[in-house]
Amino acid sequence: MIKFTNEMEMKNQKGINYWHCFQGVDSRRTEIACISYLAQTLCGSALMGFSVQFYQPAGLSTENSFNFNIGQSAMGAVGTILSWFIMGYFGRQTIYLAGMAGLFLLLILVGALDFADPANKGPSLAIGSLLLIYTMWYDLTIGPICYALVAEIPSTRHKFKTVVMARSLGNCFGFMNNALMPNFLGVKSWNWGAKTGLFWAAFCLIFLIWAWFRLPEPKGRTFAELDVLFERRVPARKFTETAVDEFDDGHGVH
Repeated sequence: MIKFTNEMEMKNQKGINYWHCFQGVDSRRTEIACISYLAQTLCGSALMGFSVQFYQPAGLSTENSFNFNIGQSAMGAVGTILSWFIMGYFGRQTIYLAGMAGLFLLLILVGALDFADPANKGPSLAIGSLLLIYTMWYDLTIGPICYALVAEIPSTRHKFKTVVMARSLGNCFGFMNNALMPNFLGVKSWNWGAKTGLFWAAFCLIFLIWAWFRLPEPKGRTFAELDVLFERRVPARKFTETAVDEFDDGHGVH
C-alpha cells in the first residue's frame, strides 16, 4: 500500500520541494495543515498561563493562587490523556469543531465577566475558574487534534515539508502572543484584563467557520484514499460519505 501510494503520488506530483506544496491540490492540503496547526496559537491558549492574575484580585492568597495554577496544569494533563481515547471514537473534524466552539464560548464568558463591578470579587474568581475549564477543554480537543491533522492531511511525499511549514508558522505567531499578552494584561500598558478573551474569541470564531467549510475528515481513510479525495477535489463536507476505490486506474470516487 505504501509503494502504491507513493507511485500514485509520483504520477500526480512532479516535484517534492517547498514550492510544490503550494501547487495544484497540494496547496489545499498545505492550507489545511497550516491553519489547523495555527489554531493552537491563536485560539487564546496564551491566556492559560495567566489565571493567577485573576485569582489574586478575587481575594485568594498568593499561595492558593499558585495551588490553583498547579491544578490547572493537572487538568490539562487529564484532558490530554482523555484525548487519546476520544480520538478513537470521534472524527478529527468533529473534535476540532466541538473544541473550537467550546473555546469560543468560554472566552466570550471570560471577556463578558470583566465588565462586572471591579469591587465585586466574584467575577475574578469565576474568570480564573473558567480558565481552568478552558485548559482542560483545550488539551482535550484543539491541543492534541492538530498534531493528528498535520500528520494525516499532507501527501506522503510532501509530509515533512508541510509539517515544517505548519510548525514554523505556529512558532512565528507564538512570538506575537508573547509580545501581545503582557500588553493586554499589564496594568500600565493596555490593561484589557479579561476582556482579552473577546479578542481571542474572534479568532476562534474565524477558525470555527473555516473548519466547517474547509476541514475534511481523514479518520478511517488510508493515505491513498485521501490522495484520491483531494485529487478529485471532493468538498470537505463530503469526505466522510464519499466512497473511494484507490486501486482504480481512474482513481474513481463514488
